[in-house]
Amino acid sequence: MNIRPAEPRELALCVALNNRCILGESADTNTGFLLSPLSIEELAAFSNDGVLRVAVLEGDVVGFILAFKRESKFFTNLLSLMANVEWVDPSIPSISKLMYVYKKAVEPSFRRRGIASSMYKALISEFSEFGLLGATVEKPVSNEPSRLFRERHQYRRVGTFHAAEFEGIQGYQSGIYFKSSL
Repeated sequence: MNIRPAEPRELALCVALNNRCILGESADTNTGFLLSPLSIEELAAFSNDGVLRVAVLEGDVVGFILAFKRESKFFTNLLSLMANVEWVDPSIPSISKLMYVYKKAVEPSFRRRGIASSMYKALISEFSEFGLLGATVEKPVSNEPSRLFRERHQYRRVGTFHAAEFEGIQGYQSGIYFKSSL
């Protein structure tokens, strides 16, 4: 498997994968856990502002990871949401070398094969001076596979985000997790 920067021709594949992995009305966590759909235009803008990597296996894109450095426009907008976080470790938002992992998706038929782990490891290796920050949905549904993944890979819980409504979900809560690359 090869983890590398996404090529422009692969944006449509990433968008289609993202949109297949949306947590649906039935809250079927087997289909996915991403909260929001993407368009090609949004992903193109995100990839220009952030870091978009794809997992390629035998010539096929089987996963992607999208993250943003602190100096990105996306992260600047994220800072306003951080006011709704109950921080266990209030020093985290002030770390200068910080990346927020916004989306990660793996083709359903390739899940539980180490692809997500490989994408995270590649991101940590490429940006070794950065700590990684990410959120895992807890309410009104719980993304147990993501929580277990973070625990297995030694992320520590550093806060809880609460919102009356977030991305169309009422009574939203997520755990905020951090991993230092050092």
